[in-house]
Amino acid sequence: MEKLPKELRTGEDIVDWMRFLNGKTREEFERMAGTSEYFGEAYEALQRLSADERKRLEYEQRDKALKDYNSQMDSARSRINNGLSLLFIILLIRLTQPLPRILTVTEDRI
Repeated sequence: MEKLPKELRTGEDIVDWMRFLNGKTREEFERMAGTSEYFGEAYEALQRLSADERKRLEYEQRDKALKDYNSQMDSARSRINNGLSLLFIILLIRLTQPLPRILTVTEDRI
């Protein structure tokens, strides 16, 4: 949005850009491109980018790598939380806490 001319930074214009960027079909983009020279230029840029097979593949690889990374991080967080819960239970057992007390303390951690 920072690259837009100042006269195109109103709330209504921003909503229009959000609609444009949220387009799902070629027809939606073409319709919006016909409403503004800026949308037209943006649509032409999108067409050039989508026509470039190498750029599309690079984008898909980056997108996949990001999704894989996020999935791995979520999995690691889950394993760490499960491990910490188990360590907490073991610690309570070693401190000779009675089973009802252990279950009460760890109820929200398991």
